[in-house]
Amino acid sequence: MRIGPLTIDRVKISLLVALVCITTLPILSEQWIWYSLLCCSALLGIYALWKKAWVDVWLIMIIIASFVFARVRFPETEGTVVMLRTAAILATFFLNVTLLIGPWTRFVKRMRPFYKYRRHVGVTAFLMALTHATLVLSYYFEFSPEAAYASAFVFFGSTSLFIMTWMALTSWDYVQKKVKPLWWSVLHTLLLAGYIGYIAMFMNYVLDLETWHKVVLGIFVVFWLLVSPWALPKKILRRVNGWKQLHVLIYIAYASVIIHIWTGTLKFEDILWLKIVFWAFFALVVGSHVSGLLFMLRQFVKRKKASGETLQLNGKTYYNIGSAAEFPDGKGRRVDANGFSVAIFKHNGKLFGMSTICPHQGGPIAEGCIVNGYVECPWHRYQFSVDTGSGPPGFKDCIPYYEVVEQNGAAYVCVESTGSCGLK
Repeated sequence: MRIGPLTIDRVKISLLVALVCITTLPILSEQWIWYSLLCCSALLGIYALWKKAWVDVWLIMIIIASFVFARVRFPETEGTVVMLRTAAILATFFLNVTLLIGPWTRFVKRMRPFYKYRRHVGVTAFLMALTHATLVLSYYFEFSPEAAYASAFVFFGSTSLFIMTWMALTSWDYVQKKVKPLWWSVLHTLLLAGYIGYIAMFMNYVLDLETWHKVVLGIFVVFWLLVSPWALPKKILRRVNGWKQLHVLIYIAYASVIIHIWTGTLKFEDILWLKIVFWAFFALVVGSHVSGLLFMLRQFVKRKKASGETLQLNGKTYYNIGSAAEFPDGKGRRVDANGFSVAIFKHNGKLFGMSTICPHQGGPIAEGCIVNGYVECPWHRYQFSVDTGSGPPGFKDCIPYYEVVEQNGAAYVCVESTGSCGLK
């Protein structure tokens, strides 16, 4: 179904149903809360199964199994409390998984297909966090800001939910493709201003604010300033992706969750194994991202650079990128030519070049491979013709395409785009 520029598909319908279910939980009795949640989850699971959305089926199965296990395991605990705690555990688990998918798809190539579903897991984490927050605000604080924000740990939890909300709202291909760079900068600025105002409001209510809380909040604001499209990225990146810069704020959300959980409940729990699991996940996430950064730096150092030798053909300059024989058939390799990065591929003995950045979400095209005459991005399987850089018939996607010639066994690339996407 299409309404205006938007297509109403399974994902949008499922999210709408989930949001209606979550936001109505506080007005239901305890018994009906459980029936509502389980029935809603079951219906969404059946719908996903009908549409053969297997990843969503597994996510829903995990959610249903977790809530059922928690209810059976703690029969004496009040149902609403069991539900809000289970939702919190699931939100934290899915958030950890979301953050682990990125670096591990770089370490283990077999995991790359999972990158396509990172947004599914991330939005699921948001829905579980929203469930937790809705129940907590209604059960413990009766939707009173004064009561909720009296404790600093609640504010850090709301910080995470605030950021994850905007990440969920912008996790659509339509948004990524249609929103112009200027409007991403405007959105970043408005959200930052709103968050600073949120901090100021919080200061009026909190009763247990400590110095380290203020330091952390200051770090959050500075980080937000640095990663905004009009700040540090504009100075160091060739192509600034406003959507990606917004989603970098996940690090603030994650840090807020860690502070929220630890200072709110976990450090007071007398369960050693739970604390070990909590900090083990944290160490794994942080270690994976640090290792991923080091991996990228090593790849940058090892990146092949074109020699100073050039070739003049038809009024164009071609840069020597080494022996034509050293490029493997069907796979990509990133090279730097005259300060410009190009993904070089060989297909049926013919060399050609493409932009190293996928126009979908900035995926590493050079790490992709050729499938049925199309270069396939390793992140989300977007495809581009080996002859023109255009997407498959029926798709408007395209990528800058660069000509490569061979002479005396050497390969030369021209960094003037010849594809339908225009010049670099």
